[in-house]
Amino acid sequence: MEASPPVHGHGGPEDSVGGATNLAGGSTSAPATSTPLPTLSTGPATAPASGNQPGVTPERPISEYSSGNGTERARFDDGTHRYNWDVRTDERGDHSGTVGAGYRRENSDVYVGSNFDEASGRIDGNAGGSRRLSNGTTLRGNLGGVIHNGSEVNPEFANGEIGARHNVGSTAYVDGVIGTDATRGDYVSGAFSNTPNSRRSESGRVEYSENGGVDAEYTGRHAGEGWTSEENLRVTNGNLDGSLAGTGTRRVGDNTTLNGRARINSSGEYSLD
Repeated sequence: MEASPPVHGHGGPEDSVGGATNLAGGSTSAPATSTPLPTLSTGPATAPASGNQPGVTPERPISEYSSGNGTERARFDDGTHRYNWDVRTDERGDHSGTVGAGYRRENSDVYVGSNFDEASGRIDGNAGGSRRLSNGTTLRGNLGGVIHNGSEVNPEFANGEIGARHNVGSTAYVDGVIGTDATRGDYVSGAFSNTPNSRRSESGRVEYSENGGVDAEYTGRHAGEGWTSEENLRVTNGNLDGSLAGTGTRRVGDNTTLNGRARINSSGEYSLD
């Protein structure tokens, strides 16, 4: 089971969404709206190189609940304890959905989550955690798969990942991960990011997977006095796709400024403005 992407932005105990009931006390009388709550996260506050986004420790407690149209949703996060559920009831009264819970303490974060479907009897589960070390390195891992296949308890863990991220100062990091899942098979991935100032940024990622081969990408932006450049490069299954673009500005005399832009891609196509 893949963890849902985390929610960005922070609510609070005094907030409610649509026709939501505030778990911290009080309720609204408005009916449930047709706009659902955001997809909820059970994952830890880590950022694997494989693309999973980091969870967010809230600046203030989050407490939300809503129901309507056969769906019940809730989430709670006080910075230490968190839980969420998103449960649907079909016309036959069968339930399906996602539930999860997590716990943060100082530099550690653990979580468990489950998808379930009452009609088929299937239950998937995942668990993971992270540990931030004093040297700027965060270790993480997760494991997930089928717990109950609909007829019997028969754990079959189809995906797992272990990784580490190391911060290099306050503006850069390197990240590495090894894992396996149904789409990629076994894989190994590495990434880096460096943004020392507003005029310079670079990031890159390379992955080799059993089913997909090599997948790599690089993105950069650089600027100087009167010029900027943007670089993009992607390699997928041996196919190269990239572009280089630049702009320049030059002042001539007191009242004249010359501006130009050029772009060329890996196919040899170019443009000049």
